[in-house]
Amino acid sequence: MTKKNSLSTKKTSVKRTPTETMALTADTKGSLPSGQRCIHAFSLLGAQTEKTAVALLSNGSLFATQMDDDLVKLADVLRQGDWNDSESANLISVLFETFEKGTTPNVSSMRRWVLAHPNDVAKVKACMNVIPPDGIDILEVKTDVGSQKQVFLAVWRLTQKQVVLKQILAVGDAGAKIQTREDRAHPLSIDHKHVMKTYRETNMRGERFNVEDYMSGILSDHSRVGGLDEAANLLFHLLDALDCLHNQHHLVHGDIKPDNIGKIEDNYVLLDFGICRPAAEFTPESTPTGSLRTRAPELILNIGYPIDPFKVDIWAVGATVYNALLGRFPLFKLGEQVPKVFDLKSRAEKEQELRDRINSQWDEFVKLQDIEEPIRSLLKVALEKDPKDRWSAEKLKAEAKTTLAQFLRLGFEGADMSKPDEAQKLAKFLPDLDTLKLMPRGEKDKMVSYFRDLESHLKLKDSANNRITKLIHELA
Repeated sequence: MTKKNSLSTKKTSVKRTPTETMALTADTKGSLPSGQRCIHAFSLLGAQTEKTAVALLSNGSLFATQMDDDLVKLADVLRQGDWNDSESANLISVLFETFEKGTTPNVSSMRRWVLAHPNDVAKVKACMNVIPPDGIDILEVKTDVGSQKQVFLAVWRLTQKQVVLKQILAVGDAGAKIQTREDRAHPLSIDHKHVMKTYRETNMRGERFNVEDYMSGILSDHSRVGGLDEAANLLFHLLDALDCLHNQHHLVHGDIKPDNIGKIEDNYVLLDFGICRPAAEFTPESTPTGSLRTRAPELILNIGYPIDPFKVDIWAVGATVYNALLGRFPLFKLGEQVPKVFDLKSRAEKEQELRDRINSQWDEFVKLQDIEEPIRSLLKVALEKDPKDRWSAEKLKAEAKTTLAQFLRLGFEGADMSKPDEAQKLAKFLPDLDTLKLMPRGEKDKMVSYFRDLESHLKLKDSANNRITKLIHELA
């Protein structure tokens, strides 16, 4: 008589999780029932996510039944984005709450938001809650969700062009003030190549948005210019923008700093007009605005805005270019950080430290000897301690246009290149002398005048410059 193997006949009781039970059902029936595949997919993210999915998506949940395929794909993306168990569970709850309120979540878009914001349910929810203007799709949140304004990276569907979408969250008078300031940069208000253009759009609810071109080249505190050429163009372009704001529109920007400066091709552009307002509104009693990094000394000392409030913008431009050259801001040490606004104690201590530096360590911190001429002289008058000694944007721009001409990409005649580059192009492509002599006398005189202007700004003598000089002699 053969003895039966006890292991083959002994019955054991195996306790399985709901997910394991469904997986077994799938093995025996070929596929999971509708609404249960997504629970299985979410379970792979962890126990907490599995528990939430089972609680919200089991027992014939209409949400799970209608969105089964989409939810399975979302679970896959959560795994791709390395979402943790806790945040994944929170996201499922947010989706369910949205559905229960009568709105079917756009899971296709959500997969994009999940990848853009790993383990950040608040930002994904912000993308879900906004209804953009027609033809625009949200890609990601660009700023922390706040009470005044939120900013999104979006895409204009028709052209697939990326744009920045701003929504004013503040209501009442506060919201109206912010919108008015943002509208300063509308091309119907200011149309300038060094000022970012802002357009207004409305969604289906009548909510207002501002739309701007997206620039990948936003500066930061760590942005460095590659020598005098780039520093000269950064300074000149910002002065050109301020000359327009100050003299044509009588506006003070109030918040010039690296992260409010972008670059489109070869042009630096001034951004973010959220604080910008008429100069008349900046009085000695006004609360100082702008970052401590680029805040004028009179504001740090609590003296208040000067009689000429435009001078705070001049200091900020000087401080920005100073940092781009030396890697630190005036009044700050290399690598020194500014406490967050909500850290009131540390913030107050830092402001007092800056006041002490202004009063007793000015020459130690506002040092210009490491900056080469001719830009050093321009920064000196931009970074004067007394605002009365600081030059205006108009005067600084005029001086920069002369002293920095050999470095500037935007010449006097609007040439989109530096003077040395202009000379090289002319030497290469101009017709021969005999052909030029056939020009009408008036046209030759204009050309000679142009050549002389070009020659006066060329310090290096090379073959291109020599040809310019020879042409002047032969055509005059």
